[in-house]
Amino acid sequence: MKKIIAFVLAAICVFGLCSCDEKKIKDKIENLTRGEVNEHVYVNESINITFTKTENMVYATDEELAAMMNIGLETLTDNKALFEQAKLSAITCFLATDVTTRNNVVLVMEDLTRSGSSNITATQYFNAVKTQLMSQTSVNYTIGETSTAKIGAETYDVLSLTATSNGMNLSQNMYIRKVGTYMVCITITSVDGTEMSTLEAMFS
Repeated sequence: MKKIIAFVLAAICVFGLCSCDEKKIKDKIENLTRGEVNEHVYVNESINITFTKTENMVYATDEELAAMMNIGLETLTDNKALFEQAKLSAITCFLATDVTTRNNVVLVMEDLTRSGSSNITATQYFNAVKTQLMSQTSVNYTIGETSTAKIGAETYDVLSLTATSNGMNLSQNMYIRKVGTYMVCITITSVDGTEMSTLEAMFS
């Protein structure tokens, strides 16, 4: 499971470690939240996303998400601290994993101002993702086509790819949409061959 999650997280933060203008940070966080999980359903009204997990899926706990981002639980649960004070390059909003198939879905919001990339296009973003993925030595990625897809009510740009490592094959789609100065990134990973359209249908 840890290796599959590592595949999922490999491409979600493209521009990570640069500094940025503090005023821009203050301006951009006013209406954004990381959303919340209520039993089976994750809802984030600030980016217009609702996700309903299947019976076999589990959500990562707040403690697990905080550990992934290397922050304290207090920061994760305080919206102002999370978006402003923590100075994170990316915020993992939820991770849902099927305990039987290991198919998983992760939602990340990447802060583009931290690399001076607020005006980046989807094509430029995907080119950066491709460069990052092809530099991986432990995973063999094959880059597929780009397209668009409806996730809930919104249209996302999509990059399809496959990955092979230690004899395991999986398919991934990365879905991106800019919201303010953040790139909303959804990565769906199919380990057992489930069609992407089936996994996409969990969003509404």
